[in-house]
Amino acid sequence: MSNEIDAIIHDIVADVFSKNGTGWETNSKQPQRANGTGVEPSRVVQLVGANTIPPAERTYTLYPYIPQSEVTWLEGAPRCGKTMAAIEIISRITNGTPFVNGEPIEQANVAILSSEDSVEYTLIPRLHAAKANLSRVSFVKVTVADEESQIAFFSDLTAIEQRFREANIRFVFVDGVFAFLGVRDSSSYTEAYTAMMPLVAMVRRLNVGAIIVRHTRKSGGPALDSGIGSTGYTALGRSTLTVAVNKADKNQHIFAHAGVTGAPTGASYTFRVEGVMLPGFVRSTGVAVWGDKTDVTADEALAQVSVASHEDRNLAEEILLMTLVEPMPAREIYAKAKEQGVSDRILRRAANKLGVYIERRGFGEGSVWYPPGWIPEEHSGHSGHSGHSGHAGVAHVRNVRNGRNETNRPDLSLLEHKFEIDEETEKWLTLAVDDDVDGH
Repeated sequence: MSNEIDAIIHDIVADVFSKNGTGWETNSKQPQRANGTGVEPSRVVQLVGANTIPPAERTYTLYPYIPQSEVTWLEGAPRCGKTMAAIEIISRITNGTPFVNGEPIEQANVAILSSEDSVEYTLIPRLHAAKANLSRVSFVKVTVADEESQIAFFSDLTAIEQRFREANIRFVFVDGVFAFLGVRDSSSYTEAYTAMMPLVAMVRRLNVGAIIVRHTRKSGGPALDSGIGSTGYTALGRSTLTVAVNKADKNQHIFAHAGVTGAPTGASYTFRVEGVMLPGFVRSTGVAVWGDKTDVTADEALAQVSVASHEDRNLAEEILLMTLVEPMPAREIYAKAKEQGVSDRILRRAANKLGVYIERRGFGEGSVWYPPGWIPEEHSGHSGHSGHSGHAGVAHVRNVRNGRNETNRPDLSLLEHKFEIDEETEKWLTLAVDDDVDGH
C-alpha cells in the first residue's frame, strides 16, 4: 500500500512540475524560463477528463531494469562495482547490443554527468575498455567566465535539457547527484522532492532512460530502502538496481534488481572485473564481464555485504556533499553522519580530503564547518583546518586547555602515514586541541 501511495504522489507532483510548476514553459522545443523578471507567471488550474487522455504503454531502455521517462537508482557500497556495471550497460546502449539476457537494446546517444570520477583518467579509459561507441557519448561540462564550474541543477538544468534535445540524448547517467542538487538536509522528505522533481520532470519530458548512482547506508535494510538520504529520493525513482560484492567470492559482483513499478522484477546476474590493456597504457583498465544468472536477490546481496566495506571515506564524502551546502555547526554534521552509520573518525578524514574549512566560534560554542572551497573572508589568509588547499592545513583554533590561540595545529589524519593510531587515541588527540566533538 505504501508503494502505491508513493507512486500516486510521484505521478501527481511530476505532472505539475513537468508543466509549469518549475516556472518553465514546455510548449516550445527549447525549454525557457517562463520570464526574465523573476515574477511567478500566472497559474491556470484545470480539470482534464480521463476520457480525453489516451493510454500510453511504458517503454524501456532495458526491460525491465531501466524504464524510460523515469529515474532508476543504481545503489551499492563504495567500490562495489556500480560504475563498472553502468559503463558496460552504456557500451551496449551506444552499440545497440542486446543485454546478457538477450533483451534487445536500441542504439542511442548517452550523456554522462559525474562529480565522482575523473573523465580523462577513469571514465574515458573504462569506456574504451568496454568498447563503447564514443561518438555517441557526451559529458556535461559547465563553465563560468571560461573556467570549469560545478554543475548545479538549480541554475543549469534548463540549459542541460536544451543541450540534450539538440544532441538527441536518449539515456542519462548521473554519478554524484547530491553534489549537483545542493540540498541542505538530505534526510528531509520535503527537500528531496523539491530538489529532485525538476530533474525527474526533465527525464519525463525528454522520455529518456536515466540511471542515478547512490551509495547505500551502512545500517543496511531492504534494498528498496537502503540508499542514503531521505526515502523521498527512493520514492521518486521507479526502478532500483543493486550492486554488491559477493562475500563468498571477493572477485565476483552481483547485479540485482530490487524492483520496478509496472513490470516484473528482473533476474540477477554475476559479473567480474577484468583488466584490459589499452594502447599506450602500462597498466590495465577494468571492465565488467557478465557471468551467469544467480538466485541471489537484491535484499540478499546487500545483507551479505560486510560492515567494514561501508566504513569508507567515499560514503562520508557523499554525506558531506549532500549536507554541507552552507556553513553548519559541527554537532549537526556529526549527527547526520551517525544516522547513516559513519563514524566521527571517517567523517573527519573525509572533511580533510574535501578541504572543509573548520572555524572555531569561541570556547564552549563548538565549531562551524564550511562547504568545500569556502573560507570565511576574515580568515582568507589562512589555510583551513582539514587542508583547504589539499595539503597539510592549519587551523585558527582555540586550545581548550589554556585558552591560547594556535595557527600551527597539524592535521592529525596525516599521522597515519607515519604510524598507526587507533580510534581512541585519535579522538583524544583531537579533543586535546579542539572541541569539535564537544557534547556528542
